[in-house]
Amino acid sequence: MRCRKVYHITALASLALGGCAATSQTSYTEQVPAYASVAQRVVNAPAIVDLIVTRATPVEPERSGPLPVGVTRFYIEATVNSLIRGSTSVPPELRFLADIQQDSRGRMARPKGARYFAFGRISGDGTLQLSGQDALLPYGVQTDALVRSVTREAVAIDAPPAITGVDNAVHVPGNIPGEGETQIFLSTADQRPIAISILSRPGQERRWSVSLSEIVDEAASAPTRDSLLWYRLACGGLPERLPNSALSSSDAVNNGRAREDYQFVRRSIGTCTGRPPVSDAPLIMNR
Repeated sequence: MRCRKVYHITALASLALGGCAATSQTSYTEQVPAYASVAQRVVNAPAIVDLIVTRATPVEPERSGPLPVGVTRFYIEATVNSLIRGSTSVPPELRFLADIQQDSRGRMARPKGARYFAFGRISGDGTLQLSGQDALLPYGVQTDALVRSVTREAVAIDAPPAITGVDNAVHVPGNIPGEGETQIFLSTADQRPIAISILSRPGQERRWSVSLSEIVDEAASAPTRDSLLWYRLACGGLPERLPNSALSSSDAVNNGRAREDYQFVRRSIGTCTGRPPVSDAPLIMNR
């Protein structure tokens, strides 16, 4: 009887994990990345490609330059399965440099044969510049669905822009004690406005909403977690605390309420679990 082997694509390479089995197979659960982790890759990459590595050559240390401990730079050649984001055409094969961490046993990764999502920029001669050290994401069925879903959000006409700070915040008290509304206006990378509204009423929980305009939309609501708007707020340019420069009122009590409402929004949004790029791998080496 022939020996059957089961293969599983890990975060670093395709590793043979199976062995001889007479009557059973071992199944492996796909490690689906967090939404914020995928969104961070998507918004920083003008091109996203589904590809399979056909050749991976380690770059000599004297040519790669200093690298973090346990990281090897590879010159990679790959075939393209599909273009998820980018221009309407892409060459059938791509070449690029990638910095890849050792596997869990401390051995050099072997990416040949592995299928990845690659995030970066493609040039006309078939070279790809990755957007960071974590710009190769192992392929998986659920990961594929997540990458494509986030990409659709990012390329939509009404996609929320990157947040760069807080422009203005004001609290207006209501007619009865405990009633009031705070409006916070955010600055963005493309100058499109984003407005946050926090409503307080006696005996009710505070309610907040976001409008992608200067006019606060009464029908708006708080963003759903694991959406691009949530990502922009949780992982973007919101400061930890409301800057004094954003407060337009001379009333200390109203300014205090605006600060409280801002912190309420920050707590409601939650934390960002994405990681920024940590590598500046060059476009390609002269070979």
